[in-house]
Amino acid sequence: MFKKDNFVFGFSLALLVTAGVYGLFFLLAIPIHMIFEHFIVSEGTMITTGLSANLIVINYYLNRRANRTAKGIMVLFLLGALYVVTRFFS
Repeated sequence: MFKKDNFVFGFSLALLVTAGVYGLFFLLAIPIHMIFEHFIVSEGTMITTGLSANLIVINYYLNRRANRTAKGIMVLFLLGALYVVTRFFS
C-alpha cells in the first residue's frame, strides 16, 4: 500500500499535512483566544493554509516523477478547495 508511487499514499499524506497545519494553527490560536476572547485567525483561513501547505509536498513529488502520489495529493487539494468554496463563499 505504501509504495513510493501510490495514489492512496498521496491522498493520506495530503490529509496528514492538511490536518497537521490546521491543528498547529488551532493550537496556537487557543492561548490568544483565552487572553483576548476572540480568534485572530478564522476557520476558513486555517483550512486554506493547511491546503496550501500541500503545494510544497506536491512540488516535491512532481520533481521526483511520482505522478500517482501527486495525483492523490491533488485530489485531496481539489476536494478541500471545493469544501472551502461551498462552505465559506456561498
